[in-house]
Amino acid sequence: MRKEKKGWPALVKAGRGSAASTRGRHPRGLIERLVRNEADLEGLNPKVHIIRLSAQLGERRRIVLVERAKSLNIHIANPGKEETRPIGGEPKETETSAIEGLPRAETGKSAEVEVQHELESEPGVSTTSQAKEITDEEDAES
Repeated sequence: MRKEKKGWPALVKAGRGSAASTRGRHPRGLIERLVRNEADLEGLNPKVHIIRLSAQLGERRRIVLVERAKSLNIHIANPGKEETRPIGGEPKETETSAIEGLPRAETGKSAEVEVQHELESEPGVSTTSQAKEITDEEDAES
């Protein structure tokens, strides 16, 4: 390290630090404050401060503090999930996936009705037996 060889961390030298005016601040340039309860929100200026919610907060207290901070227009560094549900509420339904949106393979009479409906739309085919004969002939040709 003394000889500044490859593989060692860079030596601390003059000019390697950040500007004194931004040192220790949040990347937005605001002063960061740790919030554990509502009393910690009092006296904060939204133009100067940004809050970080304590990791030891539960969901109920976190929701209360997020609502209070939003009412005071204070930025939150770690707001958590925006879609948090109220305590005791039902979970939100997820959107249907692409696979669930596809038609399912059905068995029984309803499937026969679908096939018959499709066959009736073909010209020259009046019954399912005629349609089966046509498809069998096509299969034999190929």
